[in-house]
Amino acid sequence: MKPLCACLCLVLSTVAPSSTAADDAENQEQQTAARIVGPDTCAGCHVREAEKWKSTHHQSGFRTLNRSDRAAQILGNMDLKNMKKSVTCRQCHYTSIVARGRIRPAWGVSCESCHMPATDWVNIHHKIGGRREGEMLTWGAGRNESASLRLRRLDAARDAGMTHSLMLYEMARRCYHCHAVPNEKLVNVGGHADGSRFNLVDAFERIRHDFASADHSDTTATRPVDSDRRSPVDVVLALVDLELSMRKVAAAEQAGERYHQAAIHRARAARDRLVRMLPHAEVPELATVLTRLPEDLDADPTTTAEIAGKLRDLARRLVDQHRGLKMGRD
Repeated sequence: MKPLCACLCLVLSTVAPSSTAADDAENQEQQTAARIVGPDTCAGCHVREAEKWKSTHHQSGFRTLNRSDRAAQILGNMDLKNMKKSVTCRQCHYTSIVARGRIRPAWGVSCESCHMPATDWVNIHHKIGGRREGEMLTWGAGRNESASLRLRRLDAARDAGMTHSLMLYEMARRCYHCHAVPNEKLVNVGGHADGSRFNLVDAFERIRHDFASADHSDTTATRPVDSDRRSPVDVVLALVDLELSMRKVAAAEQAGERYHQAAIHRARAARDRLVRMLPHAEVPELATVLTRLPEDLDADPTTTAEIAGKLRDLARRLVDQHRGLKMGRD
């Protein structure tokens, strides 16, 4: 999570970045881009997922988004020339590589945008037990890996830098990081969408993979979560939404402006979802946390940030208690 946290802190800056901040962003992006292997590597095994991805805006936007009138308007407002040459745009809209020492967008939002750069973990996550010298995993109904070895493999991949399907909290943060647009200047000055319409629960439902357990008898690349897991999954997603929305509220420097108001709106909507879930969620701690939420979520930035931390801790504990909470299985 360290790269994500560092990136989130960077884009929450609300003033024009200094040359040092800009250089730091470029250096961080270069380090990330240098560790990208690209979706073609993943597609060698994840064939159905790759085909599904190609039909989404995550990939099609690579060729169309930078040519749109809307993009030109935002670029002009931000005094930028080209989406693919701006770290502000690249960090959310593209997967970049390093070519001849320069950062070059190569795909749209792709596998490693969610699962993190794969150089260090790609040769672990498909070996039984996560041993580089181990036996290759076979997928689907004929898989040759026990449940305990699978968990050991996923833990090894996580330790090597992968964000995998059991890491629901981190996965949710990855989605929220871009879709909720955590950049105050981009919203207030650039006129970029504020992300208030983004629904984290619906988004997870659309992109959830169920690769490892599938028997490959059909062509479905996304599957809904099991109904008996639906409630705790939704609770975690709503907790992430509320936590990060409150962090945006606390960090906003231009009170009353569009970015600030959108963050308050998201926080209130996430709080209301959690209140509605409370009778069915079977999460005793949830009621305790919700009672601490002030009616005015913007009353005290310090208190807002403190409560956000408690929401984070609760979401992480829920994921730890229910290792079965996931988007899919691998």
